[in-house]
Amino acid sequence: PEVKVGPMNGQAILNAIPVASDTTIKGGTPAAKGIKTAVAELDTIDNGNPEFMILVTDGAANCSESAPDNTGLFEVYDENLPMVVGDAFMNKSIPTYVVGIALKNETSPAQKDGNPDNVNVYEKLNEVAIAGGVPRPGDVKWYDTQNQVELQTALEEISMQILSCTI
Repeated sequence: PEVKVGPMNGQAILNAIPVASDTTIKGGTPAAKGIKTAVAELDTIDNGNPEFMILVTDGAANCSESAPDNTGLFEVYDENLPMVVGDAFMNKSIPTYVVGIALKNETSPAQKDGNPDNVNVYEKLNEVAIAGGVPRPGDVKWYDTQNQVELQTALEEISMQILSCTI
């Protein structure tokens, strides 16, 4: 879902996120495409305000633009994500804060389930958080949240690092 970048549109963003019981996406996590879309949108804004991105995900990135077929689309990790995030930080000075929701520190099984095979999302998100320029200290470089309260706390903590007013 696309929500226009702008002030005071937090509720529109929340309304665009599918509910937890929605299974229509079936494992699709086009994170690299989402970051590219966000960077393109930020490129259209020239108001002197700080620019940043927050990547919130509940799984490992897939849906690579170069996937040869549906198996490659869903079952293969999109290795472009850290590069896309790193490019935004290094070449456009746009940091990316990374937030994971209800993720397990384990390697995913090799099975047709709509999720990348043989991937430890903790390790992959650490790479993304480091590439984004604002990794957290410690072993887990991203914001590890398990529920709505922890997600809200993480977003508030990020907002306090970015701005001294409101988002």
